[in-house]
Amino acid sequence: MTIKHTPGPWTVDEHQGNGDLVVRSLDSDDIVANCQSDSYGLAEQREMEMERAANAQLMSAAPELLAACKEAVGQLECNCCSGCEGTCSWAIVHNAIAKAEGTPS
Repeated sequence: MTIKHTPGPWTVDEHQGNGDLVVRSLDSDDIVANCQSDSYGLAEQREMEMERAANAQLMSAAPELLAACKEAVGQLECNCCSGCEGTCSWAIVHNAIAKAEGTPS
């Protein structure tokens, strides 16, 4: 399958000193995502900054997570009964890969 997303690895950087965080490709320096939030008070601002940073870190890990899931599926076998209906580990990982790649599971 041809990769349709910006190839990893990705990193998180502050964008132009304004507090916004960007997820950026290390190879091409392309911005993959911009994590910003509006805040209304000091307490809310600190909470939103922490949430924004956590979201950016999760997004930046996406290429490695996808590769790890693909590797795991290659090593896992579905040993449950044929009626697991997508609840076994293999099916969960397989469905996550399909979702990430935008393909039917």
